[in-house]
Amino acid sequence: MRAFAGLDLAATHADAGGIEKWIPHRGQMRLIDRVAWVNADMTRGVAMRHVRPDEFWVPGHFPSKPLFPGVLQVETAAQLACYLWVVRKGTPTLAAFLRIEECSFRSMVVPGDDFYVLCEEIKWQKRR
Repeated sequence: MRAFAGLDLAATHADAGGIEKWIPHRGQMRLIDRVAWVNADMTRGVAMRHVRPDEFWVPGHFPSKPLFPGVLQVETAAQLACYLWVVRKGTPTLAAFLRIEECSFRSMVVPGDDFYVLCEEIKWQKRR
């Protein structure tokens, strides 16, 4: 992923309001705090989520050792993919996540972490 080298991860392409302008996720289910970077044709991007200690899953996943659930990590990435697709389309639209392949979790994510996800379009089809 040399294409992402040298990015300013503190930058903001879209804040919470800018994200909510395009995707329908709200409240506890908007998992992206900001989009840090996108390329010119909106086929690649980086987003950030600050994992807070007061989130709904902390007391139960797992007691005394809270770990950000993998399913929510995948949803965070899916929301970035949705944001990129909808912005490129040019009109807010509901986009549903259809498939995931070869998902890898590189390390644990815990409350207090800034969790970064990156998205790169691999395949485009007319219907999705």
